Amino acid sequence: MFRIKAMNCKIFEECLFDYIDDTLPIDLKLEIDEHLGECLECKLLYEDEIVFASEPLTEIFEQAETIELKEKTIREITKRMINE
Repeated sequence: MFRIKAMNCKIFEECLFDYIDDTLPIDLKLEIDEHLGECLECKLLYEDEIVFASEPLTEIFEQAETIELKEKTIREITKRMINE
């Protein structure tokens, strides 16, 4: 059984895109589920990413000039475009 010693916000953020893509081991996914139930900040981040991920990529890039995107988010968008 894979077990994180102490799930925290940093680990959550590192796993966020894999969690959204449902590519994490079940044990880690369950720990993140538990963390999301306890941490409002991470829950809001997750919900924002879900909304963001559901928008068409063309709209995201059009809005990118007016909003500040994290480098990691841009890399993930690019990765998803390549994989489509």
